[in-house]
Amino acid sequence: MRNEPALKFLVPGLFLLVCTTLLSACGGGSAPPPPVPVPVPVPQTCGFGLVYADGGTSGYAVGTTPSVSVPKYISPCGLTQVQSVLLGLCVSPADVSELKVQLLSSSGTPTQVSLSSASTAGSCLLTGTLYTWSLPVSILGSGLTDSWRLSVEDIRPGYNSSFFVGWSLEVKGLK
Repeated sequence: MRNEPALKFLVPGLFLLVCTTLLSACGGGSAPPPPVPVPVPVPQTCGFGLVYADGGTSGYAVGTTPSVSVPKYISPCGLTQVQSVLLGLCVSPADVSELKVQLLSSSGTPTQVSLSSASTAGSCLLTGTLYTWSLPVSILGSGLTDSWRLSVEDIRPGYNSSFFVGWSLEVKGLK
């Protein structure tokens, strides 16, 4: 038999190949650790909905002396990244062109609200028109849980027929 010497080397070689394949299929070591789950930020809304300016069931007549709302607080809500701030103002009659509006924080200076960017959002509470403004996130500073007030003043002397009914402050972000 001429092929016997070749067969003598082929059988042990095949045996080693099969053993190597079987051992490599077993993994030969520990499996990689499972991936660590990354926490997904959860959207959340903080703030307070539309409330009467006087804290009760009414508001203030707007004159040349600012009418200032009763302080409202944003309960701690754990936002780690603020994405938007929306201010709502309910006035009757609905002519914001003659009003000066400022958002007041207990820890900061008054912030003038640009009335030119107001959007009409419908009616509010019992009377009036609801206007909303998107404010810069920086308006909050570090005072998300501060007390907040809204100041409304008539800038057209001699024409004092507006009524500051209520307001709201909504903060959206990630927790």
